[in-house]
Amino acid sequence: VVDTETAKIIASSRYDVPRTKTISDLIATSEVTASGSVEQDKDGRTVQRSSPVVAMPPGVTRDELLFSPKGCRNTGSKIVCTFGVTNKAAATHRVWFTTDATFLVDDLGSQYRVTFTFGPSSSSGGATDLLPDIPINLVVEAQNVPDNARVMHASLSYGLQDSTGPYAAPQWGKVMIRALPISRP
Repeated sequence: VVDTETAKIIASSRYDVPRTKTISDLIATSEVTASGSVEQDKDGRTVQRSSPVVAMPPGVTRDELLFSPKGCRNTGSKIVCTFGVTNKAAATHRVWFTTDATFLVDDLGSQYRVTFTFGPSSSSGGATDLLPDIPINLVVEAQNVPDNARVMHASLSYGLQDSTGPYAAPQWGKVMIRALPISRP
């Protein structure tokens, strides 16, 4: 159980289900592609199966920044992944992202260079001041992703600096967010 406001894990549990014939049959009948499929059931009737629901991964906190995945969508010509970035520190921080170390990887194993928009800036050189507890969207885009890719993994590289005091060298960081489901229009 994860708190949706803070991404803090509240509780967890695990249970191993024995793989009986019934469980194997349920697994076999529930396997579908990300775009859904038309299949025949055991009696030969045509059945429309919808896309499986893939849970959005929880947010990740690094260096007093909360990265909250909002999802990825296939727009036809590119994949667009959106994240909320929230400063969890008490002071304002300046943040920027770098395209040289930020990338996406699909579930087929292909890695993509990206472009992105963060706050009011739209390049790797643009910095944005993050006020405490006010999220700003980070939009990451990748071109030429195959239609059969169902999930994206994101590696986000950033610079972070306290913008309230005298100039200080930036702190560099990286966060990995795995298993972002790709929605289709």
